[in-house]
Amino acid sequence: MNRDIRKKAWKRVKRKKRFFLHFGITAVLGVFFFVLNIVTDPFDMWFIFPMIPLVSLVGIHYLFIYGFPGFNFMTREWEEREFEKQLEDLEDHYPPYRTGQYLDYTELSDEEALVLKKLQKKTASGNYFDEDLV
Repeated sequence: MNRDIRKKAWKRVKRKKRFFLHFGITAVLGVFFFVLNIVTDPFDMWFIFPMIPLVSLVGIHYLFIYGFPGFNFMTREWEEREFEKQLEDLEDHYPPYRTGQYLDYTELSDEEALVLKKLQKKTASGNYFDEDLV
């Protein structure tokens, strides 16, 4: 299986795990505030007020993880599609480095690709010394 896909899958699982942990903590705090409210003053339901921001944060967290229910906007899939579109647009404007017939440019580090690009400029202009070439 592709390594990048496995990384993305693990990241999604970890995000969902953090959401459920956040949800569980909020539920425990809700029960705690409710019991504390009943024990201290059963006729004044004040436990709702500390729960409003907690539940709101859980709701926002849900929207970040799962997106808006019923809509396909601002979800992870939408984000990945937009990212792919941007990559395609940029690839049209910026051609990849030409590194020779035996070495694929993806096998080079960023530094090596920059050095190679500079060397290609030198060889194209004719301003180079023999010791510059390997």
